[in-house]
Amino acid sequence: MERGLQNKEETKIKKCRVCRGAIVEKNVDVEIEGVIVKEVTAEVCSRCGEQYFDTSTATFVQSVANFVKQKKSELSTGLVPV
Repeated sequence: MERGLQNKEETKIKKCRVCRGAIVEKNVDVEIEGVIVKEVTAEVCSRCGEQYFDTSTATFVQSVANFVKQKKSELSTGLVPV
């Protein structure tokens, strides 16, 4: 949906579930198993810094985490597939 065409529900100011601070959209760096994924879009509390991700972003971050865990396991056991 294009900006400016948001419905009433989307235009309400979101509040943090932790501290009730205002939520703003930002690009953040996410550390996963020692690997940093840069510039991930998140909604971030302007007061406490709590980060919220939409479903597609959370799925992407989880897939990166699973990939990193698998590769670390393969390297530690020496079973790197060809």
